[in-house]
Amino acid sequence: MQNHDKQWRFQTDPQDAGLNAGWMKAGFDAAAWPLLNADRWWQEQGYPDYHGVAWYRRSFDPPAVARGKRIILYFGAVDGDATVFINGCNVGGHILLSNGIGWDQPFYFDITDHLVAGKSNLIAVRVRKDFCMSGMFQGRQTPVVHG
Repeated sequence: MQNHDKQWRFQTDPQDAGLNAGWMKAGFDAAAWPLLNADRWWQEQGYPDYHGVAWYRRSFDPPAVARGKRIILYFGAVDGDATVFINGCNVGGHILLSNGIGWDQPFYFDITDHLVAGKSNLIAVRVRKDFCMSGMFQGRQTPVVHG
């Protein structure tokens, strides 16, 4: 099991231009983006007044998988509407209910078919939250072998 709570590239996106600009794609250069951790809201890490869309990006080497096993990407919680991309492919989303229910709930996706073996792979997460605390805050962004 790998833990990816620390050292995410982070960028606010007040114009919501990241989708069209390809911020989820492995070829996009986000090296100049500041680093944030995924175990505290972005307001606690230098963006106290920001609300809206923001992106997190992080590379990882996939765990070795025996035949018939699957790799599950587990999120402890994301406070906001989240869309998760692996190597530029949308693997799913976690949308809060209108009254905010779901902000503290874990969720996961099977990412096996989106990984490239033997290479560094990219996780990109687009988060939208227009009020209160926001972002990946619960930690435990973890690819685990299952099955």
